[in-house]
Amino acid sequence: MTHFNREHHVIEAAFEELASRVAQSTRTAPTADAVWECIDEAGSDALVSLVGESPTIRTLSHNAFADIDPVRPAYGLDAGSTGGIQLQSGHRVCRCRSMFGVLGEKRDVWADQTLLHSAIDPYPGTEQYYSSRITSRGYGDARTRSHVVALPSPTDGRETDELVTLLQFLAEALHLQACVHQLDGPLYLDGALLPLGLASRLQFSSDTATRDSPWLELARVVLATFATAIAVHLEHGHRVFAVAKTQETNALVGTLNERITAGKTEVSAVRPTSAADAVLPWQTDRQFISQLLAEQVSDTAPETTWTYTPWLAQPTLPAPHADHRRHPLAEVALSYVPQELLSRAYFFVRIPNQNGLYRIEAPLPTIQTVTQGERERLQRLVMREMAQTKGTAQPVARADEKVRLGYAAREEVQETVERVFDAAGITTQRVPAHNRDIRWQH
Repeated sequence: MTHFNREHHVIEAAFEELASRVAQSTRTAPTADAVWECIDEAGSDALVSLVGESPTIRTLSHNAFADIDPVRPAYGLDAGSTGGIQLQSGHRVCRCRSMFGVLGEKRDVWADQTLLHSAIDPYPGTEQYYSSRITSRGYGDARTRSHVVALPSPTDGRETDELVTLLQFLAEALHLQACVHQLDGPLYLDGALLPLGLASRLQFSSDTATRDSPWLELARVVLATFATAIAVHLEHGHRVFAVAKTQETNALVGTLNERITAGKTEVSAVRPTSAADAVLPWQTDRQFISQLLAEQVSDTAPETTWTYTPWLAQPTLPAPHADHRRHPLAEVALSYVPQELLSRAYFFVRIPNQNGLYRIEAPLPTIQTVTQGERERLQRLVMREMAQTKGTAQPVARADEKVRLGYAAREEVQETVERVFDAAGITTQRVPAHNRDIRWQH
């Protein structure tokens, strides 16, 4: 018997012991399908409700996408970065690049790019700086827009990765703002419709100086720039969709739990007998929807069947909780973001083979004001773009290929920074980037 086999039996015995414990709670737990029947249609005071009247979970064969005509041209927006490069002088530098992926007639916007070069000064009180320039790339009227940003380090010592992510969003927002008038087709965004989660993470601190820091102001600029550009694209009569894979929310689960607790459902399998009985086994929407959509394909061909929910409406953001400071409304007013962009419609789709789960977002008014048939057509249109890559929308995948900044780009930035900083009297080298795992933190 090999060492692997001996270890395997130990693992199996351990989980057999755990299974008997877990089974005690799952015997009385409702099925995801039964809980889904508690969802209410639009017009209720629930945080999340149906758009339309039918809660039917739909399935679609992967082969059916061949019969769906795509809308062309279509655009995908993405940004890449070198990551934060830490220097011995205490500075952190980064380079970001944002471009469009284009399907259909490419035109000049296909070659346009926005570059963002940034430095984070180690001294929190340092004055911020910003400049930009535009140069020709030699592809017709295509342009390269170069932005330079210098910001003081946050007073609460935030991680470099979090700050770099905000800078990537800034590059995307600036690129969309510069090129939105050239777009004449649907726009696909990578992630949420607006980076509300990132903005919220950057601003929650008990330290007043941090909340009022340039980083919070930059988060406001990113949100406002994104919102303004998206509003312009909608005014031009084009669609905007956001394709998110890793988003973690609990608005849907919370809504269902509230309806069950209040006894507003006729589903006997989940009607509570006490407040404790109403607690659902799922803590996040991702857990619940994964179970719900998996149940729909158990009797079909799971390797070729797409399953998806109807459109859901979330007219407002959840109110901030006293014990949950990391929320977009907790510290910053969003009056500069149009309400129609804070009001989101979305649906979930499960991709076969990979068992991947995606959340597709769109501005709520653009979904509420069309017929049920048009809403279903828009769902199939988005999934058709996703079917080409069996993941994110194909225009976004094209953009991702163009904006990647790998090892060579990182080395080029590092060598340039060392040379230029040395000429400016700042002698510095890169700090080795070891694994910043929580295990190594004190």
